[in-house]
Amino acid sequence: MWRLLSLNSKLLILLVAVQAIVLSLGVFGLLQWMASERMNDLYIQLDNRSDSLEDLVTIENGRWLYRNNSEGEREIFHDPQFHFAFQDATHHTIIQSEGQASDIRHQLDQRLSVLSLKDGDVTVFTLNDKKWIFERTDIQRNNHDEVVTGTLYTGLNIDSAFAEIELLRHLAITIVMVAIFLTACSSYLVINYSTRNLRKFSHNIRDLQPPFFSGQIVMVPQSAEEKLLFDSYDAMIKTIKASMESQRLFIANATHELKTPIAAALSALEVILAKPRTADDYESTCRDVMAELQVLRRLSHDLLNLARLDEAASLQFHQCELTDVLTRVIARWKKPAEQKNIHLNCDINIEKNNTIPGTTETWEVIIGNLVDNAIKYGKHNGNVWIHAYETQKNTMAISISDDGIGMTQTEIEQLGKVFFRADQARSGVDSFGLGFAHTKQLLENLGGFLTVKQSRQGGIHLILSFPYLSTHIYTS
Repeated sequence: MWRLLSLNSKLLILLVAVQAIVLSLGVFGLLQWMASERMNDLYIQLDNRSDSLEDLVTIENGRWLYRNNSEGEREIFHDPQFHFAFQDATHHTIIQSEGQASDIRHQLDQRLSVLSLKDGDVTVFTLNDKKWIFERTDIQRNNHDEVVTGTLYTGLNIDSAFAEIELLRHLAITIVMVAIFLTACSSYLVINYSTRNLRKFSHNIRDLQPPFFSGQIVMVPQSAEEKLLFDSYDAMIKTIKASMESQRLFIANATHELKTPIAAALSALEVILAKPRTADDYESTCRDVMAELQVLRRLSHDLLNLARLDEAASLQFHQCELTDVLTRVIARWKKPAEQKNIHLNCDINIEKNNTIPGTTETWEVIIGNLVDNAIKYGKHNGNVWIHAYETQKNTMAISISDDGIGMTQTEIEQLGKVFFRADQARSGVDSFGLGFAHTKQLLENLGGFLTVKQSRQGGIHLILSFPYLSTHIYTS
C-alpha cells in the first residue's frame, strides 16, 4: 500500500507523523511537569497551613485549646475549601473547622479514621466526587511534667486544581490538533508546490507517443534534484535520437546495398528473357546473376554478424592464445598479399603462452578484417607491418600499418560507422563498409579499444589494445 502512494502523500504523512509525535511528547511532558508543580504548590500550601495551625493549638490545665485570635485565623476556620481536625490520644475530636457541612465533616472524620497515616504522611482521596489532600501532624505538649500527644489532620479541597489541570490538558490537546492540522495544510501546499514540475514531467512522459516519444520537455528546474533529472532525461533523449538516426541510416544503407545487386540480377534476367539467346549468352547471364547473388550472400552474412554483436559478451568467458591467432591470420592472408606483391612484416614480441579473452575464431575475425583492409587499400609492391607487444602490466597491443592510399583525418573520424566507406576506398574495391564496424564493436565487447592514425608511410596505422591473462612476457 505504501509503495502505491504518491510522493506527495508519502512526504505529507511523514511530516505530519513527525509533527504529531514531537508535539504530543512535548505537550505530554509539559502537562506532567505542570501537574507535578501544581501538586508541589498544594503540598507546600498544606504544609504551611499545618504549621500555622500547630502553633495555634496549645494545652492549659490538661485541656487542649485552639486560639484563633486574628481575623485571618478565623477565616481559615470557616474556609469551605479547607478542613482540619485535632484529636487527642484517644482519637476523640477536640477541635474541628466549620467550613464544611456537618455531614461532610463527619464523612471526612470517618475516612481519616480508617487511614493508617503516620506523622508527616500525605494522602489524596475522593469524597463525594471531590478530591482532598490531607496531611497528618503529631503534636506534643508539656502539661505539668507530663507529655501530652495529639494528632492534627489538615486538608485542602483540590478539586479546582485538578479542574485547572484537566482544562489545560483539553486546551493542550486542542492546540496540538490545530497545530497538526495547520502543519498538514502548509506541508501539503509546500510539497505540492515543490513537486509540481515532477508531476508535470511525469504526465508529459506518460503522454508521449511514437513517433514523438523522444520529444524534448522544456522545464525550468526548481532544485538540484530536478536539474539532475531533467539533464539526465535530455542526455537520454539525445542518445535515443542518435540511436534512431543510426538505425534509420542503417536501414536506408542496407536497403540501398541490397537493391543494387537485386536490380542488376533482375535487369540481366529481363534482358535474357526478352528474346531467344545463344547458349553462350545464357551462360554469361547466369554468371552475372551468380556474381550478384554472391554479393547478396556476403552482404547478408555481414549484416548477420552485426546483428549478433549482443551475443559477444559471452566471449569473455573463453580464452585463446594470441600467438596461435596471429599465426593463423598471417597464414590465411599471405596469399592475397602475394597477389598484390605486398610483403607482410611480422614482429611477434610476446611469449607463446600468453592468453587473451575470447575465442580463436573471434580474434581471427578482428585481426583478419584489419589485415584484409591493409592489403585491400595497400599499394602494389608495398608493405604491411604487424607488431604484437606488451604496453603495460596485463595489457597488450597489436599495431597494423600499411603504406597504401591512406585516409584524411575527417574520414578517420567517421570510421566505425556502419556502411561508411572513404571515397578513395570505393574505387575498384569490393566493400560494404561493415567489416570495420563489426571489428571495432567486437574488440570493445572483449574489453579492448582501437586507435586509428595516419601512418608515416602514407597509409593507416591501427593499434589494438586489450588485456591479457598471463604475466610471462618474452624479452628478446
